[in-house]
Amino acid sequence: MTQVVTVEKKLLKDILSQLIALRREVRAIKSGPRYGSDEWWEKETTEALEEVKKGNVVKFDSVEKLIQDLHS
Repeated sequence: MTQVVTVEKKLLKDILSQLIALRREVRAIKSGPRYGSDEWWEKETTEALEEVKKGNVVKFDSVEKLIQDLHS
């Protein structure tokens, strides 16, 4: 049994563009260290420490203030 679906050209182009973008993202993910591996932890820790050194952190005086900020 053959089924035919009609799709506008613009929609098809949009879908193909999104698939191409997703393919790039998947390749980037695959090229990095496997999630949870020692290499992954090393990379993530290094990046986090760099962010702290740059001052890209937020400090809270209490857990309540942290939770309040999360809900704002």
